[in-house]
Amino acid sequence: DDDPNYSVLDRTQDFRDAYPDFPMDCYAIESFGLDNFVMVQKSDGKIYKYAPKEGLAYFANSLAEYLNFRVEKPYDEILGEFIAKDSND
Repeated sequence: DDDPNYSVLDRTQDFRDAYPDFPMDCYAIESFGLDNFVMVQKSDGKIYKYAPKEGLAYFANSLAEYLNFRVEKPYDEILGEFIAKDSND
């Protein structure tokens, strides 16, 4: 598909273009909206949540661990959890 939401390369570049603090050793694996946050994998293989102007927050040891988590949690549930957590911080 040509939809940039489905392209790791395009979505990673969107974040790099939009946010100067987006880590260069990361690529986007799942986006929750350009203004919200994106899940990224660093060159060390670990998964992090990246939020603009907030940086990285550790999430999982590997892509396999993240995918297992995602199979159990739908998109809306994860988005709601992250928004609630961020508003409590």
